[in-house]
Amino acid sequence: MNKHIIAFASVTYANKAKSVFEKYGISAEVKRTPGSLFRGCGYSVTVEGRSDRLVKIMEDNGISYRSISSEQSSSK
Repeated sequence: MNKHIIAFASVTYANKAKSVFEKYGISAEVKRTPGSLFRGCGYSVTVEGRSDRLVKIMEDNGISYRSISSEQSSSK
């Protein structure tokens, strides 16, 4: 399963997204958005799943986001 970082304009939207994802049985974690993805104040949600499904869930629940990107996993 793909892991994604979804960036939001505020912690309010990030927390709302986390709550909605969890209602769908999707585990999510709120954290500061990495500077390499977005400049300025921002929060993101790290979540696993298909990006099209994640976007649909957010759209269906009126959650706007700034960007969605795949998280790079380190090789073991």
